[in-house]
Amino acid sequence: MNRDQTEKQLKFALLGVIACLCLVAFRFAGGEAQRLAPYLADPVISVTEDAPSDPDARADYETLLQDANFHAAFALGNDGEYGWGDNYATQDMADFAAMAWCEEYGTGCRIIARVAPAEPLELEGQPLSKTAARAVAEYPDHRGKKALALSDTGAWGMAWGRSSAKDAAESAFEFCAESLTGGFPDGRTFGSCRLVWFD
Repeated sequence: MNRDQTEKQLKFALLGVIACLCLVAFRFAGGEAQRLAPYLADPVISVTEDAPSDPDARADYETLLQDANFHAAFALGNDGEYGWGDNYATQDMADFAAMAWCEEYGTGCRIIARVAPAEPLELEGQPLSKTAARAVAEYPDHRGKKALALSDTGAWGMAWGRSSAKDAAESAFEFCAESLTGGFPDGRTFGSCRLVWFD
């Protein structure tokens, strides 16, 4: 083996090592970070009034501000009635849920605190709630025929291990439609579902 051949082999070996390092770096900096994003979204909190004086309301208020990291809101009424919405895909839906629960019991309700992710997550232009983002992240891990349906409110449905893609799609859509009632008084439904993935 001459000197030129040795140098070529060393270059190829070095390129191979660099390629492996790049893949490892991508896995930790890109792939894994994106997969963990739904669990690590930093919240931005905005407060427009003091915390409620009622001990129960204050406890729920403080819990919401401490634990929420996707769109959430807390509404307070004139006589201390309150309501909140958490884990919504948009701030409008979180506000709407908080106001709906507050107005179920009182009057003069207004939003006194909001929580929003610093970087909202989206899939194909559709905003995601925390649980929907988790479902998106976990979708590749499921086996068999599977499908994922999302709504514009943050509700979602997923099915896997089915005998056909059609069965998985129908089940995912049905689960999503059922979850549209969550978070609102009187079982009201808002939003609509669409199938985003199936295979």
